[in-house]
Order: sequence, then C-alpha cells, then structure tokens
Amino acid sequence: MIKHLLTLTVLIALAHSPLYLQAQQASKPYSFADHPIGTLKKYDLTVDYKTVNFTGRDRKALATNGSIPAPTLRFIEGDTALITVKNDTDKPVSFHWHGIILPNKEDGVPMLTTEIIKAGGTHVFKFPIIQYGTYWYHSHTMFQEQKGLYGAIVIQPNNEEPTNEKVVVLSDWTDQKAKHIQRQLKRHTEWYAMRRNAIQSYGKAIATGNLSAKLWLEWKRMPDMDLADVYYDKFLINGKLEDSTANTSNNKTVKLRVINGSSSSHFWLQYAGGKMKIVAADGIDITPVSVDKMLIATAETYDIEVAIATDTSYEFRATSWDRYRRTSLWLGEGERVKTKDLAPVDYFSLINEMKDMMSGMKGMKMGKAPKIVPAPKLYQPEDAPSYLKEEMNMDMGSHDHKQMDHSKGKMNMDMKESSSMSNMTDHKPFSTMMTGYKQIKENNPTDVVFDYNMLRAKESTVLPESNPIRVVHLYLTGNMFRYVWTMNNKPLSRADKIMINKGENVRFVMHNTTMMSHPMHLHGHFFRVINDEGAFSPLKHTVNIAPMQNITIEFEASEEKDWFFHCHLLYHMMSGMARVVSYANTNPMLDSKKDYNKFAREDKRYYSKASAMTHSNGTFADLSLFNIYNELSIEGDANYNKEYNLEAKLMRYIDPKQFFVVYAGLETEQNYEYLVTEQRNGYKSETLGIIGVRYFLPLHFWSDLRVDHTGNFQIEIEREDIPLTKRWAMGGGVEYNFNNTWEYRVITSYRLLRNLAVSANYDSDYGLGAGLSFIY
Repeated sequence: MIKHLLTLTVLIALAHSPLYLQAQQASKPYSFADHPIGTLKKYDLTVDYKTVNFTGRDRKALATNGSIPAPTLRFIEGDTALITVKNDTDKPVSFHWHGIILPNKEDGVPMLTTEIIKAGGTHVFKFPIIQYGTYWYHSHTMFQEQKGLYGAIVIQPNNEEPTNEKVVVLSDWTDQKAKHIQRQLKRHTEWYAMRRNAIQSYGKAIATGNLSAKLWLEWKRMPDMDLADVYYDKFLINGKLEDSTANTSNNKTVKLRVINGSSSSHFWLQYAGGKMKIVAADGIDITPVSVDKMLIATAETYDIEVAIATDTSYEFRATSWDRYRRTSLWLGEGERVKTKDLAPVDYFSLINEMKDMMSGMKGMKMGKAPKIVPAPKLYQPEDAPSYLKEEMNMDMGSHDHKQMDHSKGKMNMDMKESSSMSNMTDHKPFSTMMTGYKQIKENNPTDVVFDYNMLRAKESTVLPESNPIRVVHLYLTGNMFRYVWTMNNKPLSRADKIMINKGENVRFVMHNTTMMSHPMHLHGHFFRVINDEGAFSPLKHTVNIAPMQNITIEFEASEEKDWFFHCHLLYHMMSGMARVVSYANTNPMLDSKKDYNKFAREDKRYYSKASAMTHSNGTFADLSLFNIYNELSIEGDANYNKEYNLEAKLMRYIDPKQFFVVYAGLETEQNYEYLVTEQRNGYKSETLGIIGVRYFLPLHFWSDLRVDHTGNFQIEIEREDIPLTKRWAMGGGVEYNFNNTWEYRVITSYRLLRNLAVSANYDSDYGLGAGLSFIY
C-alpha cells in the first residue's frame, strides 16, 4: 500500500512540475495509457436549437445546454475529463477540444479522428488533463461554429489557487445563414464591403489623390484591399452585445482569459485602465509583456492582466480588425471610462504598403505557389544544413539573436530546388504589412503595439538535437475573386496527406502569397513559432500569418494517426485551405482513398448565383452553378419583340490562379429580319455549337475568344464591376465577329439592398433601357 502511494505521489509530482508541463505542451513523447487517472470531472452537454435576437430579429441558432457561448468547462490539471455530448438536433454535430493535448480518437474532427454525433445520438469523450491554461471548444461540422457552438475551457494549475479572473469569449454574429455567406463570398459580391465602408471606388481614389494606387492594384489583377471577408451584424462578448463585471475582491488586478471564438474575425484589444500585461499565449505562460494595443487572431487565446479600481468602471474593448464595429467588457463599478476610438481603416494606405513591398519582391506571384515547390525533405542530424542546426538548437547564451537576420536565415532553405523562393524571403519574419498595424502605430505613436516577437517562453523550447529534421514548404495560395483558398495551389480535396514519422522534428515553412491573413491551427500539437527569442521562441497551437509574410513553425512528432491542419477562418477552411498531417504506419481512421475523399469533399461543393435586369428595353439574365474548378453558365437576353439570345457553356478553370478558362457550349438566337429565301419579314432562328477560351486581363477585364461550328470566330472584352462610388458601378463589353460585325453594351447600377439595385443600360441590339436589377 505504501509503495503504491509513493509511486502515485512521484507520478503526480512529475506531472505537475513546470519542466514536465513545458515538455507536454511542446508535444514531447507522452503515453496517455500510462497517465494516472485523476479526479473524474464530468460534464453533460446537450446541443439543441434556440431562438436568439441580437439584432431586433429572431433567428435560429445552436446552443449548448441552452447557452451561447457553450458552458465554460473547468478542470484542474491532473483531472480526467468525462464529457457526454447529446445531440437533440436533426443534423449531425461535433466538438473539437481546441489546444488540448489528448488521444487522437478524442480530438473531435468527424471522420478524421472521431465518429460524428448523429441526430439524436450521444458521444462520450474521455481524456486526461495534462496541461493548464485557457483553451476553448467548438464544432468542426459545416458552419455550426458560426451559429453558436463554441465555448471556453479553463484549466487551473494543480498547485495554485484560482486568481481573480474573468473569461472573455469574443465571437461574431450574423443573421444571415452561414451557407449563404459562403455562396455570396464565392460569387464575389461587393455587398459586404459596402456595409463595412471598404469599397475603394474610383471616385474616392480621385478625391483622395490615390488614383495611381487604384490603377496599380487593378493592373496587377488584384481585388480591392480588405482585412475581413464577411459583414457581421454584431460582435459578441460572452454571448452579449456588451458585458460587465464588478470587482468583488480587494485585488487590484484581474486576469482576463481572452478567447477569440469567432468564425472569421480578428480583434484589436484595448483597455481604458492602462496597459495590458500579457502573461500567457494559447494557454502557455510566457515572460510577461505589457502593451497598449494588440491584435488577437481568430482561434487564439491570451491571458491578460489589467489594473482595476473600486470606484471606476474601465472599458476593455474588442474592435473588429476592419474597425467598423466593436464590443466591450466593463470592469468595475462607478463612472465609466471609455477607451480611445480607433481611426477607420485607410484602405488606399494598405494598397501603397503592398505596392512598396512588392517593388522589392521581383518574380513573386500573388496567390500562387512557384512552379517548383520543394518536396518535403528529411535531414539526418549529421547531414542537416548549418542554419537548421543553428535555429532548431539555439542557445541564447552563445548567440546574439537580436542581431540575427531572420529574414534570410530560416527561409532560404532548399534554394537550389526553388530559386524563385528567394523573392519572398527578404522581409521581416513577422511582417505587419497590410494588417492595419502601421496605421494603428502612426495614429498612436507612443503606444506599445503587440507583435509575435514580443512572445518569449519562460523556459527553453529547443527540440531534441538527435532527431532527424523534416522540412515542409507550404504556400498559402488562392483566388479572392472566386473565393478559392488552397495550399501549394491545391485545395484539401486534391492534396495528399503531409506524411511524417514519429520521432522527427517537423518544420513547416509557410509563405502567405495572398492579400488576406490566415490563422493556421494544428490539432493535437503545440509548435514553436520561430521568432527573435531563439531558444525561447514561444509555443502556440495557432499562428496568424499576415499577407505576404513568411513564418516558420516546428514541433516534435510525438503522436500517431491523422491530425487536421487548417486556416481557422471558417470560410477559408471550408473553401480548401487545409491539410491532414499523418503519422506513417499508425492505422488512422482515413485508411482508404474513398474515406479521404468523403472527408475532404466540402471544398468541391457546388454553389449558385444569378442576376436579372428587368429593363424597359428587355430582360437580361444569367445563372451559374459552380464549384472550385467547374461552372455551368447560362446567359440570356430578350426584348419585347420576341428577339432573344441564349448561351449555355460548360467551363473549366485551368491554372492555379484561375485566370484561364476553357469552355464548350451552345448558343441559340432569334432575330426579326428580312428573310431572303421567303421574300418576307420574319423571325430567323439559329443554334450554334461553340468552344472557346477566357483569360483574365489587367484592370479586371475578361477576354473571350471563341469559334462556332461554322468556323466563325468572335472576340469579346468585358467588365461588369467598375466601382464609381460606394454603391454606383458601371460595366459593359464589346464583341467583334470576324464577319465584320460589332456588338456593344454599357450598364450602370446603383445598389440599394443586398439583392436589389436600380439600373440602366444601352445595348447595340436592344437600345436604351432602365429598370431594376435583382441579384442572388
């Protein structure tokens, strides 16, 4: 009996030592089977529908135990979690335990690690709690996270009493159905940008002296600059429009456990009561650092200590990263003291930032990986290049890391395999370009603004020197116009798993070639984010990669089976920016190509779009059914004289940037004209088979070259969306048939609502007309 008690005491002491915790959170080898069973902490969670009203309109949401956010799950390090999830909805649901180190089968990704919880079904999760800190949980099924399935996880250290603290869960809310949001993003509507005042119109460009910047952007075939994708009706804090808490103790500080549980929003954090002291990042204690402002990316968590008063209520504010809306927590009682408002985003300034940056990055392809992406490469310790050995095994006592040129050291690996990579490496490893950081700093020059180089681990995070080193290059790529998000030019559905072996040090070198930020999350692991702190580079489970930025992460491969790695912006992940990291020879759930295809099918989903102009000179309509590579397009017009033209095409997007399209189809038309053979006026009908190619030109024009089955060629140039003001746009096109006939049209519209505009057009066949446009 005494022997068993001594053994248990030693195990518990070991499990709760700081060094051991650091090792576990760095994903060092650990046997869950050998973990001592601690106090069994049980939770019963029931998911069901709930009617909510955040905007003045009732909407159906998803709630857990009747709550949005889901209930906070509290544990003590060393506990064993026993969580029963009951699904009372009519659809499958799931929960992923974000940032928790646990056995693969408990991770909660349906079909990849865990069985999905079917309608009316129940699933029991059981895993040991081997860490402490601030984490969260959320659905990994379709768009359920957007509609309320997210909540906080708080784990207290075994040997510490709870502090004066407050859980702060930030989230975004939309009355619109999430699947319709995805469809609108894919059809490249400007409505969301209009609502967020993010349109960079030609009128505004001229008025502000930024016409050259606007023309440069469009010449480079890039969409308007933006920070966010979606217009949100409200931002929530702990499921409320605003929250408050009184200081019920004599403490002069409070720890805020801040969780960005949003679907696709970053937030600028500010505090009216002074500086914010960051003491933990993604659940792991860091060397404290005090800041005035910080951007928290989607899916990140930070523990922040702030000063409080007994007779004042200070505002802790979270402002959406594009700064059009905010939510607040009021700390304390008494007179309310607000934080300073952040200035609106200057989008033309962001364009000029990009212009300056790209001038020094010759050969870089926006949104596209280079022609040759270095294949994953395994180095044995004795064969590893010197820079790999230096950076993976830095000793702060023997290297002056503040003087190291990180922009050239860690990124220029495998240069012989990809010379074009060098064009993306000569800038700061933690670039703040095109994030709004520069504007925040310029408007607040004395403020300390957070970036990742401020994060320093409390203990060395160096990986074992004796392990072989696997280097994997991942280019974050995509097409913003069609809302296709990929890695190395491939969506999840077309990509192979990233294969690794247990016992390796795995290094992901990530290059963001897009104009959007991407918070990348690796399930089941913590990784080192290589920064200026060298051996003390921080451990995180989510890292945000700014536009045109390179970041390197690394971890020891110590698990088994398959783990998900993806952008945590929900609509990016669902559009293809994800991978499966797979341990070789460990029998994962996805053990066949059929299983993998079923899991990875979401980015192949088809969407629809349509528009119709009902004008005094006729009706003009188009309808499309499309997915990531294919499109069925039907366009037609008709006047009130029974003349019409109808065209149906099957189109295929070919190149990685999706600028090149091939198609085949039919065109049928009917015109009223003099019929020579019948010596009378009448209707002439004709149907033609057509094949052609389309190519996206600078200044956002589409070119189209086709030939019909009679051998007649036709060339067309068109553009539909030239923004003159925030809501007023123009478009049009010109066609030339090689039989020496011309057709042309001009369209103008003023957007009233998401689905409605007033419009007018002139068509060379139908003349002048005006009326309404309907957009779906």
